[in-house]
Amino acid sequence: MASSSATSSSFSAALTSSPSPTPNFVISNIANLIPIKLDNSNFLLWKSLFRPILQSHCLEPFIDGLALIPPRDLTDSANKTTPNPAFFEWCEKDPTLLSWINATLSNSALPYIVGMETTKAAWDSLECRYGSFSRSHIIELKKRLQHIKRESSSMQDYLHQIQVLADQLATYGSPVGDEDLILHTLAGLPSLYHPFQTAIRTKSRHDPVSLKELHTLLICEELSLTEDTTNDSSTAFNARRTVPQRSSPPGNFTASHNQQHRHSSGSFNCSSRNSIS
Repeated sequence: MASSSATSSSFSAALTSSPSPTPNFVISNIANLIPIKLDNSNFLLWKSLFRPILQSHCLEPFIDGLALIPPRDLTDSANKTTPNPAFFEWCEKDPTLLSWINATLSNSALPYIVGMETTKAAWDSLECRYGSFSRSHIIELKKRLQHIKRESSSMQDYLHQIQVLADQLATYGSPVGDEDLILHTLAGLPSLYHPFQTAIRTKSRHDPVSLKELHTLLICEELSLTEDTTNDSSTAFNARRTVPQRSSPPGNFTASHNQQHRHSSGSFNCSSRNSIS
């Protein structure tokens, strides 16, 4: 508790001695510095863009809870009361920062800070609303990346799907390394690519393959496999065309011959039995 009070006191002292930021400049350019509006899908990205701005203007204590509201007046040893410059400095900076936050919120996010009178209260409300949502979404995206499979899609589409998931995870502040992306990409390939997977893993032991190189090799492998399939189909078709066609299959000829023999034999036997009788 004493440490927290000391930190807050030192910040109040710094607040009065440090020059004020240039609010008009920052507000007029806040859309350029933070080119997105906070919503359900981008809290971690929004937060990662906002914090450097706070750091550059020495305003991070306003959201960390260190910039407590200073007393309005100061009382000296003679019980003489004078206005506290730190209080008026705080009253200038905190609403300015709160206005910066408001300017970067989407229509769906604005209701969550209605009635919040300080930057700290607004920041905590947004953290509570969107922080847990972002974490659960990160888990869902990672599951989708781990179980992605290339089924009927082209190789280009398959690689694009993986890249989209990786970009979304990076947006949420949970980037995926190239090595992990390579593993996920290889794991999702069908059995037809097992020789390719083995070759890549063997090569990576001595000469690791980059993600960009893997994409190029996979597209080339797809083209090669497609050509092999086309050539096999053409060869089989041509082989069927070269088989000699018979006017009557051997089986039909034998059956017809046997049927004729039975008819003639039957007639012969019948006439024989009549003659005998």
